[in-house]
Amino acid sequence: LIRSINEVRIRLVSISRYLYFGAICLRAGLPAHQRVILVIGYHLGFRLGEILALRWEQIDWTANLIRLEKKQTKGKQARVAPLCGELRSWLEMAASDKDRGLTIVSYNGQPVTEVKTAWDKARDRAKLPGLLRHDLRRTAIRNMVRAGIPEKRAMMISGHKNRNVFDRYDISDERDIQGDGEKLAAYLAGKTKVTTVIDTVEEAPISVERPN
Repeated sequence: LIRSINEVRIRLVSISRYLYFGAICLRAGLPAHQRVILVIGYHLGFRLGEILALRWEQIDWTANLIRLEKKQTKGKQARVAPLCGELRSWLEMAASDKDRGLTIVSYNGQPVTEVKTAWDKARDRAKLPGLLRHDLRRTAIRNMVRAGIPEKRAMMISGHKNRNVFDRYDISDERDIQGDGEKLAAYLAGKTKVTTVIDTVEEAPISVERPN
């Protein structure tokens, strides 16, 4: 168990590494589908099979949602995920491709079923040989929790039904503990201010004017 946790900790993808790897993908001239997989995986933690099966008709641009059908998910349960920020921008760009196919991840209009070769080449160029596609899923879970998304909804977005697996991916480190300390200090400081105001009000003399 200790070994597996250490491995997960090593394979979390920081925002700087994500941006760096994405830049390498762009400069290397990799097909757009490779970059879309990177962005969706990093933001939502979808499994590779779920990403490859996504069709454009499942993007609800008005509601800012991505709707997965139960037949597409490992847990056989339909679910929705948010469409926002950089993720939406990337999908809008991909949607504008005149040669796009029915699926979001397509190449020359045809569905993509294999991405290992392109991924391995990008890893080599970025000098990140240990980076796995599944690392994006681990990282997405951690980012959602750190962003303040309730754990139950984060599990719904990523498609986790097993709480043990979810908790294993939500790794804490010293920076998290330091952040917790800052939050606690801010909370207690706020309580102190409220108490001070109440004490001041209670101690203030009350003047009552007599009616004429």
